[in-house]
Amino acid sequence: MAKAAICALVLGVVALTTVPATARADGFALGAPRLRIESDFPITLHEVEPFLGDAIVCQAPCGRIIDGRAGEEFYFAGDEIPASRSFALAEKSGDVVAAVHKGNHALLATGHALLAPAILHLVAGAVLVPFLALEHDPSTALDLQYATGATIGLGAALLVTSIVMIVEGRTTFRFARL
Repeated sequence: MAKAAICALVLGVVALTTVPATARADGFALGAPRLRIESDFPITLHEVEPFLGDAIVCQAPCGRIIDGRAGEEFYFAGDEIPASRSFALAEKSGDVVAAVHKGNHALLATGHALLAPAILHLVAGAVLVPFLALEHDPSTALDLQYATGATIGLGAALLVTSIVMIVEGRTTFRFARL
């Protein structure tokens, strides 16, 4: 009986002194890092709040502990700077630095605007291909071949250009531990 009481007491003490699974040896909880934002321009960290509107959490250089243990989504943005993709901090802890490189609204918007004409040209060129195969008059077939090639070529050029503009116009970031 005494042996069982001692075991229960020892287990109780061990349970009280056990570090929670989210605590880290560096004193930071997993999902709640101290975030420093490195940027050459004014940038803010926003928390995604679907029904309430997004909230600004801190502004560069920040240096605060950001609690993301519940899996909250965050993103970087600023005045005249497009928002970055969203991310979670659930796997981050300790001192973390986020190097943020600003995007370009005009480049991003132009890239998105070029997508529609690019796709339309590619579809129009694809629609011309069967007519090219059915045409029996050599001069008309040659004209149709030029038109099909030019339409598909222009569509491909627009598509590549729009993808490059979208990629280069985005706000990007990279995390590193200090």
